[in-house]
Amino acid sequence: MTLEASSRTPSSLSGSGLRRVRVVLCVTEITSWGVLYYAFAVLAPTITADEGWSATEITAAFSAGQLTMALVGIPVGRHLDRHGLRGVMTAGSVLAVPAVVAIGDRAEPGLVRCRLGAAGVAMSGVLYVSAFAALTRWYGPRRVGPLPCSRWSPAGQHRVRTTHSCSG
Repeated sequence: MTLEASSRTPSSLSGSGLRRVRVVLCVTEITSWGVLYYAFAVLAPTITADEGWSATEITAAFSAGQLTMALVGIPVGRHLDRHGLRGVMTAGSVLAVPAVVAIGDRAEPGLVRCRLGAAGVAMSGVLYVSAFAALTRWYGPRRVGPLPCSRWSPAGQHRVRTTHSCSG
C-alpha cells in the first residue's frame, strides 16, 4: 500500500466512522500500554524473587527494552509513512503477546533481556508513535485542532460532552 492509498482510505470515513475508529484505537492503546508497559510493575517483583535478581538489574533490563523501542521507532515511523498503520500495529500486537508471556517464564538474565528487547520492538509498533501517526493521517487538516470527546465528570456521576482537548 502506498502513502497515497493509505491516506485516501481514512478520509473517506464519515464522522461517525472516524469516531468508531478513534474509539477502537483508544481501547487498543489502553490495552497495549497495560500489557507492554505497566505489566512490568507487576512482573518485576516476581522476577526478582524467583530469579534472585536485584531490582536494579531487572529495571536496567526493562530500560534496555525502552531503548530498543526508541531505536526501532525510527524505521517503524518510516514504514508508517510509506505503507500505513495496519501492518505495523498488527505485527506489534502479534509480537507483544509471546514477548510478555516469555518475560514471565524462568530464564537466564540474558534471555530475559532479549525478551524485554522483543517487547520493546512490539511497543514501537503499538504505542503512541503508531497511534498519533494514525490520528494525523485520519484527521488530516483537523488534526491540529482539539478532538471532541466524551469524558466522565470529576465527580464521576455523569458524562459530559466536550469539544476541547481531552488531555486535561
